[in-house]
Amino acid sequence: MLSLQPLRTRPTPEFAQAWALYVKAFPPEERRSIMQQEALLTNKVYQFLSIRKDESLAGILGVWQFPAFTFLEHFAISPDKREKGLGREVIAMLQEISNPPLVLEVEFPHTPEATRRIAFYERAGFHLNSFAYSQPPYASGKPWVPLHLMSWPERLEARQFEEIKGRLYAKVYQVETT
Repeated sequence: MLSLQPLRTRPTPEFAQAWALYVKAFPPEERRSIMQQEALLTNKVYQFLSIRKDESLAGILGVWQFPAFTFLEHFAISPDKREKGLGREVIAMLQEISNPPLVLEVEFPHTPEATRRIAFYERAGFHLNSFAYSQPPYASGKPWVPLHLMSWPERLEARQFEEIKGRLYAKVYQVETT
């Protein structure tokens, strides 16, 4: 049975397992420090979730539930659980419980892995938006990362994209833009 469980406190074995997967799954420029993550756990619009399958950790989700959209910030399946349909099952579950549009960031399709990731989300009904977007740095000294936003169930309109981008920059990344 598949379940999503909130991770609320750091000093637990489950959090340690989830954090190890997070660090392994995302490059340093695309993730927070443990202290940033711990501070974020009290934010009411953010959830750091463990994906549980048959009583064991199968993956993680970092999800922001804003009034006008849901942002899937981080999603990773444990390497030993991949290629078994679990990722699609989690996305379907998230689509059922999220406030649409559901938005996520993906790398440009310059590598086979990035191309596979985009195709995975497209099979799940997501649309690649062509508007210019870069992920702000999680901390000083880290770079801006050029990415695309994907959205479900529809492509974003230009105005909607700008509103979502502004909310992400202000609330998720805590940067001001002019």
